[in-house]
Amino acid sequence: MKPRAPELFRWAAKMTLVLTLAAVAILLINIVASIQVLRTPEHEVLQRVGQIVFVWLLPVIGAIVTLHILRESHHTERRSDSPFVESGTGDPGGDGH
Repeated sequence: MKPRAPELFRWAAKMTLVLTLAAVAILLINIVASIQVLRTPEHEVLQRVGQIVFVWLLPVIGAIVTLHILRESHHTERRSDSPFVESGTGDPGGDGH
């Protein structure tokens, strides 16, 4: 049984909408990841360029991995900047005992 033309056009319109929304979502996540990479001052320029290339060459996976790594490095940096932790001892008193 061959689908009729109006049904085929409705199906094509739905698929076009789905693909357009998927493309927009991929673009948005890549843009967000690229901006986050550019706003990371602790990385050198060459490392930031490499991360952005990674994001755009592997659209969804690259962006997710990059955002995760940036989040983890930011979280680790905040933890090491804490005044309650002295050189990794985890001792709130700071005397290492």
